[in-house]
Amino acid sequence: MKRIAMSAAIAALLVGPAFAQNFGHFPSNTPTTGGGNSFPMNFSSTTGRFVQFLIPANSDLPTGTPLRITDVAFSPTATTQFMCSSDFQMRMSHLNTTSTFTTIPNINYASDLGPCPTNLINRVSGITWGGTANAWNDFGIDSSFGWDGQSTILLEIRYRGQSTAGGSSCRSDVIPRVWSNTTTVDNFASTTGRSSASGALKTRLTYTTSHVCLAPETAKLATVSPIRLTGFTPGGNYILAASLGQTPFPLPATPSCTIALDLDGVFQASQTVGAPLFTNYTGQVAANGTATPTFRPPNFPVLVGVKVYHAAVGISGSIVSCSNTSGTELAP
Repeated sequence: MKRIAMSAAIAALLVGPAFAQNFGHFPSNTPTTGGGNSFPMNFSSTTGRFVQFLIPANSDLPTGTPLRITDVAFSPTATTQFMCSSDFQMRMSHLNTTSTFTTIPNINYASDLGPCPTNLINRVSGITWGGTANAWNDFGIDSSFGWDGQSTILLEIRYRGQSTAGGSSCRSDVIPRVWSNTTTVDNFASTTGRSSASGALKTRLTYTTSHVCLAPETAKLATVSPIRLTGFTPGGNYILAASLGQTPFPLPATPSCTIALDLDGVFQASQTVGAPLFTNYTGQVAANGTATPTFRPPNFPVLVGVKVYHAAVGISGSIVSCSNTSGTELAP
């Protein structure tokens, strides 16, 4: 069944909606309090990897309904800048369901990070972040993350080639974390680190209830897996797409609307092939603002371990809106 390609369907839509933004604080909305924390925003190392565990019960983040995380903010202890001259990543995932995490983080990163973390920022040319002391300062992420409304959130920062001049020490509080850093070993790719039950960066997440895409974190071959879309305009239309990567590209919408998918062969297939692989990838949004397309990966063992990412746009009249990107790892 021929589908309308996402890029063609939205090319003429020049106006996007504005949605109310809300904030969830870890642990509280008190950016002026807490001790100084030099990692990872102002450390002498040239590479590092940092993961902090954002537990909803230790915050004012609302629970029980899916949310889309649209920005991350930290509170620095001084008005300075953090500069990374090489690779910089900020990623987010749910706590891996097989993790042994309880109160102290597992020192093995791979056991806690989800199988398909969302790239909030993924730049090879580095990044500069300026922060005002004693205040929440948004980092400015490129892509958004879909939270299921209940799981522990993992926020990861990885960098190579940090410039320590003008770095920004951030405030800390009781937030579990794992970190690894050095001047001689590439800890951008580190798989283990040091753990602490406190001292992570004081963090604020900006969120909205609109246009949330939640794909299963794993999907078995030849098995139907539902994809949950929530917070879309009732009676409007949606278009879902899949790809093998997460490259943000802006759509012609105002305010800005970005989809983080690669324009690869899987993307094209998700718009043209249809059932049984990609069922209901276009359709009308239900009265409660939801839709449930399904993904059925073919039974080819060579696909085990492949990561497939999904994102959607909602269309209501002349308004187009983008969802977060949500990934699925294929399993036997």
